[in-house]
Amino acid sequence: MNPFAGNPHSLAIRRYLFEVLKERYKKNESYIERIASSVAIKEDYEALGALVADVYESGFMKAVEQYKDQIAKMGYRVQVVPESKPVGGKSIFGDD
Repeated sequence: MNPFAGNPHSLAIRRYLFEVLKERYKKNESYIERIASSVAIKEDYEALGALVADVYESGFMKAVEQYKDQIAKMGYRVQVVPESKPVGGKSIFGDD
């Protein structure tokens, strides 16, 4: 029996986090499994995706701010405009 048959979100979450974390996935695998198995409804799945995106964007913005002065010394201006929706992103539910 397929272990993901009862919860289709679980596999999608694991795949997504594997793509984002790459070599860091393995050390977090037990936590990811527990999180993924607890996400049973579409709303929770989407909320978790939004949380991961917020964390990712926050880290990116922090890095940009840390290097903004160094980049300015090279003659460049940094301006990051966040998207309200992922570019080219498509829901696995097909209701976009």
